[in-house]
Amino acid sequence: MKQLPKGVYCVSEAFAEKEGKVFFSFQDDTYEARLGENAFSCFEDLITQPLTAPQMPFCGYQDTPVILLPAGLYRAYAHATTKEESLRTWFPCPVTVLGENAGISPNGRDLRTENPQRRAESVIEGNFYFGCLAIRGELPGTMTVDGIDLQAKLLDERTGENATLAVKNCQLRSALVYDILSAPGKTSLSVSDCRADGMDACNGEGRLFAAGSGKLQVRRLYMAATDKFPGLSNYSRTAEIGSDTDILLQDCLLENCTAVRGLTFRLPRDARAAIRLENCQFVRSFPEDAAVWANLPNENCTLSVTNCRFEGAGDTAICYDGLGKVTVENTTQTGYASLCQKTKPRRTVVDPEKTYPITDPHTPVTGDFSVLDGLYAGRQLFYGDFHCHSDSGGTSDGKTPLRDYVPRMQELGMDFAAIVDHRQMRHFFLPEWDEQYLICGTEPGMRLQDPSRPPNACRFHYTMIFPDKTGLGKVFEAFPEFEFTGGIDGCTIYPGLTKERFLELAEFVWKLGGLLTHAHPRQLMASKDLLHYYFGDNVPLETVHGDVDAYATRQNRDLWVTLLNMGKRIRTHGSSDAHGPVSNRGLTAVYAPRHFSTDIFKVIRSGDCTAGGVAIQMSVEDCPMGSATSYAPGKKLYLRLNGFHFAHKKEHTVYCLKIYTDKGLAYAREFDGREQTLILPVQKRLYYRAEVTNESDGLPVAFSNPIWLE
Repeated sequence: MKQLPKGVYCVSEAFAEKEGKVFFSFQDDTYEARLGENAFSCFEDLITQPLTAPQMPFCGYQDTPVILLPAGLYRAYAHATTKEESLRTWFPCPVTVLGENAGISPNGRDLRTENPQRRAESVIEGNFYFGCLAIRGELPGTMTVDGIDLQAKLLDERTGENATLAVKNCQLRSALVYDILSAPGKTSLSVSDCRADGMDACNGEGRLFAAGSGKLQVRRLYMAATDKFPGLSNYSRTAEIGSDTDILLQDCLLENCTAVRGLTFRLPRDARAAIRLENCQFVRSFPEDAAVWANLPNENCTLSVTNCRFEGAGDTAICYDGLGKVTVENTTQTGYASLCQKTKPRRTVVDPEKTYPITDPHTPVTGDFSVLDGLYAGRQLFYGDFHCHSDSGGTSDGKTPLRDYVPRMQELGMDFAAIVDHRQMRHFFLPEWDEQYLICGTEPGMRLQDPSRPPNACRFHYTMIFPDKTGLGKVFEAFPEFEFTGGIDGCTIYPGLTKERFLELAEFVWKLGGLLTHAHPRQLMASKDLLHYYFGDNVPLETVHGDVDAYATRQNRDLWVTLLNMGKRIRTHGSSDAHGPVSNRGLTAVYAPRHFSTDIFKVIRSGDCTAGGVAIQMSVEDCPMGSATSYAPGKKLYLRLNGFHFAHKKEHTVYCLKIYTDKGLAYAREFDGREQTLILPVQKRLYYRAEVTNESDGLPVAFSNPIWLE
């Protein structure tokens, strides 16, 4: 029996409801500790205590307080009462967190095999968006996590100098959407002897590691069989690394990874950075992208690749652009057309000869637009957000006070916003509620009671949005499962419902004149059966989520199109789901008779709108987007694209207007962002819909709702 040394602390859920002395085993030794002094049942109790560093090295560590986690399960979010708490457990100072496998690599000698000497794991668990161990402030020193099965996030937001986040000997198995190892400021990030095998990205674009201006060193990492972005940039390649940084990947093996972005580096214009890859292997990974992509904007940026091996398929293993220097030595590739190549300049001029893979050819015809003009006569164009959150008190978890919402919207060129603060309706009874701009709603969560589905296919969020303040109260009255506490300031739970009961809820909302939408479908529900995402034709799918450029939008769009081609008549719209500042990145564009929330909502509910920041009018004869008409020879599709919201229009960019049917791409025409008109003869198809894409950057811009034919 050993006394736990001063400066060493133990956390274990086994201590719950115990008092006084406790005993625990750690790495073959048994220790005695005292609750409330050096033993705690959860992180939340530990971080309220003054922590000191040990006087003598413990497991080789001495500079910071040492926290022991004996083998078992630890929930980073277990005692949280708010979303902010559940997202982050803040440590008051740099600490060393040691699991049962501290000092024992999870990798065998060849990295592919697991180390048979690994003990029972100390598991820190998150839950999709929730679960984060974090540190912030101007606190120098090294924060270390060693020997953990990490299923949560590590976040180092320190702003001072001489700060390091060190992650050693960890299994990285988090199913969180977010970045897993993140040091966005000046903190250096060191990752060594870690294993990320079979990590589920939960359909998100979060990265395995993300760094700011500090050094990044990754050694002996094994990453395999995952769709997680390895780092460092995001899907649209707009996320930048800091200006002054040194990046090293050494002795790493990445194989059979299926993310749509490889190891991606984008540097700011004034960067002074050195990126080094040494003795690394990239095997059958990132089938849609180069294994390594680097933007080197000036002569002070370098990329060196030494003693590496690339095996895969595609155009190029290593792509780069900019003015920086690239050196490749003792490096081989198999399966790629080339080993290393500078990317072609970004396209900025419309190419009238550019061809697209048309699979359902339609030839434009001339004619007048009187039918379309009549349909949209008396309507104005409005842009807004159909799913966002405010700080309205109660159970809301947004960061922008409701009183500030409309002024900020006006600055951003937004005309409406559906505020769907969680578990309540108090926000739309507050005196600062503006009925001209703001639309009533809430966003519940759900665990569907359906034993035929896997657990991840039962988890999702949905919004319930109404034209007036009375609808949500009627829902709570008709569905006691919400356990609404009553009154304007009342709150609800997130009820679990059977599928049958949930469909009753959706139909009830629809009959009230409201709209129930499957929010961010691919970012929460994780199922390979795409019909799991479908809850009837009156339940739209939110395609644009967060930003039209985001990976989330691509995934939701692909899901929606697949269901459309299966004959499902599902509408869509766009949103930011902003919980912080008001955002104009996830827009819905709609033509409504006047600038008032009720009028705007009713048109969006009908589906006559566009997901994204592009103004589109479209009809088949006098049948607008979101509705159905009978097929007859001689009918025509009319389309007018009136332009872009200013936040979504890029200079020197080639756009493409595309018309799709259930049989594929019917028509495509490049343009420079100015107004477009089009008339197409209609053939016998399930539907017609329009898309706008950014051909310069390869990103989506907007999706119209379909027009269905019967």
